Amino acid sequence: MSSSSSSAACVSCNDDLCSSDNGCESCIALYINFESVEDMNAQKMCTVVKDYYQGESPGTCVNVHDPLDLFPCALKGARGKARFNDRKCRYEIVECQQRAFLVRAKLTASLCADATANVHDAEPLTCSPHNLLPSTSLLVNNPFKLGGAANSSVILVWNSSGVYEIVAAVPSVVSVVSDVALNGLCLQQKKINVLSCDSAGSYSDIVCGAECSSSSSSAGA
Repeated sequence: MSSSSSSAACVSCNDDLCSSDNGCESCIALYINFESVEDMNAQKMCTVVKDYYQGESPGTCVNVHDPLDLFPCALKGARGKARFNDRKCRYEIVECQQRAFLVRAKLTASLCADATANVHDAEPLTCSPHNLLPSTSLLVNNPFKLGGAANSSVILVWNSSGVYEIVAAVPSVVSVVSDVALNGLCLQQKKINVLSCDSAGSYSDIVCGAECSSSSSSAGA
């Protein structure tokens, strides 16, 4: 086993691993450990070679390929292993980290059935290799019109359309008046706890004093 000591960023990646002199019979390393510097794109991504085995160094930066589309959710920063295909003269991925498909995060602001929401402090709930996140701050969809207070927890799922969706949220519970009744000399009210994404609430008029006076005058006439 040999290690690549270079930590320089990859400006471009080598995709021509077979020289015209010796073709694919060269002593290029059979396996490499890599770290991606970009997301998977068109079944290929540029990587930094971290280690190489059974052969000579392929260089600091090489492309790795995913011909069977087994790792479509590999992200920048993903680590994995690739094997050299001597017929195609390229490295093909055999193991690789990918995007987490189940995530816990916190709402950046209060949410009340909005179509989208910003979340932060995202953390994966799925184990490796599905444990990567594109960033800790995300814009996500809210297809089920869920609600919650700022900094409350939500559960996100990565869907087939390529976006995270909120599928569960810690709800806000408020106490509301459900009934008013006269009991002897006491006017009583009944309260119940209900789920609400609008904990502030608002007032609206039912009937106003002027309307009552006007109605009484008309009746008297």
